[in-house]
Amino acid sequence: MSGRPRPIVLSFLVCRYLSHDRRTGEHSVCGVLNQLTSHSFPASANLSLFAELTDGQGDYQVRFELRDNFDSLLQEFPFPEPIQLPDPLVTHFLCGVDRRMVFPRPGRYDFVLLIDGEEVARRKVAVQPPAPPPNRKPT
Repeated sequence: MSGRPRPIVLSFLVCRYLSHDRRTGEHSVCGVLNQLTSHSFPASANLSLFAELTDGQGDYQVRFELRDNFDSLLQEFPFPEPIQLPDPLVTHFLCGVDRRMVFPRPGRYDFVLLIDGEEVARRKVAVQPPAPPPNRKPT
């Protein structure tokens, strides 16, 4: 990171819905998940990503990635402009809102946060078909 302090990731979450109250500056993270269910594959879902950073100072390139269980890149969501962290004592929020994610097959997937091309956080999500109904014994 070229001599600049590396930001510390305080949290990295995958969720169904993310909102930001412009009046108060507060973020609401709803439906935090680590598992998805789909009846068919490839499956898709609109998901949001939320991270908190601190201890950084300067400008940083940010990118979210979706990777499969072989660590192959499936999708990437780069921020269009570098983020600016002017004060290392302030917590900065990163939001990737309502991104269309595609999961080719059942399995484990990783959401990855990269800053200046370096992985700084990873969140695992299992994507599976629904469990079969329990067997019922005739009465």
